[in-house]
Amino acid sequence: MTDKWATAFEAAGPMAFYDEVMRPAIFDPVARVVLDDLALRPGERLLDVATGPGSLALPAAELLGPTGRVTGCDISAAMLALAKGKGPVPDSAPITWLETPACPLEGVADESHDVATCQQGLQFFPDRVGALREMRRALVPGGRLAIAVWSAIDDSPLFDGLGEVVRDVFGEEPRNRYASGPWGLPDPGALAAAVSEAGFRDVRVERHTIDAVFPEGLAVMLPMLNLSPVGDETGEADEDQRRRIDEALERRLGSMVGDDGAVRSPLVTNVAFAVR
Repeated sequence: MTDKWATAFEAAGPMAFYDEVMRPAIFDPVARVVLDDLALRPGERLLDVATGPGSLALPAAELLGPTGRVTGCDISAAMLALAKGKGPVPDSAPITWLETPACPLEGVADESHDVATCQQGLQFFPDRVGALREMRRALVPGGRLAIAVWSAIDDSPLFDGLGEVVRDVFGEEPRNRYASGPWGLPDPGALAAAVSEAGFRDVRVERHTIDAVFPEGLAVMLPMLNLSPVGDETGEADEDQRRRIDEALERRLGSMVGDDGAVRSPLVTNVAFAVR
């Protein structure tokens, strides 16, 4: 069920939507939470797994400065091309972009990094503990780890509301399919257990709430659904279903729309921190 989520952004249109709409509203705020806690030091070397378009890798490079180094890894060549296209930021750490799965991390040497991060990727990996062990392998002794995954879908009103839109129009099974991917590792205890099983110590999991803002309003909610595991249903909806989707979006998310037309919602993520 997670395959649709993991491969939805391979085409140019979905990638642009992800980078221009979803990244600033959702992923940039989570990256700030992770980086604030890590307190990166100039000159450190950071490994970012499932880097996508560089949502965490690029701001990390600014914090690390020209004496630091960043390695951004992703299985998607299309995402890496998008990240590379952003170009270098002056006075930032150089970034190496690697096309590789999370397990094994091909081209990443043993004990070659001081910090390893993974933002909203671990829940998709077929072998989560194996991927965490690979990150541990890449860290120096005492190296730091930060893993962000979404909490339960009903902790985040926007995500939950979109699930209810799917249920209203298409039924229970599509709603469950929609919820199968990004919210597939919601239990902080299970997250901590996986990190510990991979050999990390001093594991702690923190719950963070970000404030997501979509200036475009409700107009971008259907495109978000089109990129999900229910994209076949929503993307091919007939005229009556489109009308019902619009009505359900207003009913389920209308209270999140401000006077400026922007959609605002708190979103909850769990972040695991640990030490090799």
